[in-house]
Amino acid sequence: MNKFIFYITLAICLISMASCSGQNADDKFSFDEEYNIPTSQMYLRDPFIYADESKQRYYIVHPKWIDNVAAIVAYESKDLKHWKNLGTIWRAPSGFLANSDGWAPDLFEYKGEHYIFITYSRKKNTSNTNNFDLANYEIKRGTTVLKSISGPIGPYSTILPLERLNFTPSNMMALDGHLYIDEDDQPWMIYSGELTQFYAGRVYIQKMKKDLSDMEGDPILLFDASESGWAQPSGEKDGKKLYIVDAPVLYKDSESGNLIMVWSSTTSSGYTMGQAISKSGKITGPWTHEKEVLNSDDGGHSMIFRNLKGDLKISYHSTNFKTTKETVTIRDITIKDGKIQKIN
Repeated sequence: MNKFIFYITLAICLISMASCSGQNADDKFSFDEEYNIPTSQMYLRDPFIYADESKQRYYIVHPKWIDNVAAIVAYESKDLKHWKNLGTIWRAPSGFLANSDGWAPDLFEYKGEHYIFITYSRKKNTSNTNNFDLANYEIKRGTTVLKSISGPIGPYSTILPLERLNFTPSNMMALDGHLYIDEDDQPWMIYSGELTQFYAGRVYIQKMKKDLSDMEGDPILLFDASESGWAQPSGEKDGKKLYIVDAPVLYKDSESGNLIMVWSSTTSSGYTMGQAISKSGKITGPWTHEKEVLNSDDGGHSMIFRNLKGDLKISYHSTNFKTTKETVTIRDITIKDGKIQKIN
């Protein structure tokens, strides 16, 4: 079930978004010999693109459920225009606690090793589609981390012991964890606190241990979506307006010193990306919201990267509401006066 269907089920009247199409299907993947998938046919949600300078390749990792077991497959490209399927790069070990979700894997290199941040949960009854029924969660939605010492396409292994699923707080419905390393070489996870628990989705940050083996300290609330000035409610529940917060990601602008956060919510155009600015350059802020949104193509859940030539890019999926074939979308971006200029 993708996040769009998930939020529709949550609030009935929601305009919502989603993660990773087909993720609960028992799909089996065989790898491709050639780069025969054009980007226009990469029907994947939440595309995080990892540029590997040593191999001169790009990778996207994508979650699947294979025979009801959590798994991750990978795609490779030379030019961001054509891709090939590398097949399964991780399959959950016996005893892995997740039986639901498998959303939005982000791939990072940190101190010579590679990590995938991905969202999972465990439900008592997986056929119960009322995701506001928090009592149905044996383990609340959250982000866990996988590790590879052999390169970006694995093999990967879990970091936490099998009796514990997620890094994020066990009492919080959290998702879309993303790694950021600050000016003091301190790793942080930035993640969303979900509307199913908070009504107005939130952005949290939390320190991680220097070896990324666990979290450290308490979560710090930065803001909720209702404060942004641009995000619009996606519905109502219990007499309260619901606001989506998805995929908060960070980029440090070296010229201005600003730290830029891009995150996704909904507007009258559909799924939409906006930005907040920390002029101090620090992850703790203070954060100021830009009122003008970045796009109007019903796309979101983005990440920012440089291609192998050094050009600044943003990737996201679009469209979100207008088709069932949400597609990898890659655009050039420009930063001026310490903020990202409108994309489209």
